[in-house]
Amino acid sequence: MITSVDYKDPTLLLVLSILAGGLGIDRFLLGDTGIGVLKLLTAGCLGVLTVIDWFTISDKARQKNFETFMAVANMQANTDPQLRQMHGEDHCIEELKKYKQLLDCGVITQEEFDRKKGELLRG
Repeated sequence: MITSVDYKDPTLLLVLSILAGGLGIDRFLLGDTGIGVLKLLTAGCLGVLTVIDWFTISDKARQKNFETFMAVANMQANTDPQLRQMHGEDHCIEELKKYKQLLDCGVITQEEFDRKKGELLRG
């Protein structure tokens, strides 16, 4: 279920932001419809939001991907009896593997991985 989710490609969003950021296309694809409409109607707030997005859109995409992953993982953990039965070290190892795959794919950053790793190893 986790791998079937449509994650946003941070690099693609950066390229779209550079090429058509003034039209708000990057924000529409990210799911920020309100800011997308604002950028569309104001030409990226006269270019200010467009330039800001050039530097922040990749991080926003990674954060959105991480939030999507966490929502799906929590939903799956609540409905899958096998996941509910996993305890202790086995569960921790499986979770770390999932986060490592997300890190390798560029869905989450190294900082997000390290933070989650610390949480899993402590608790």
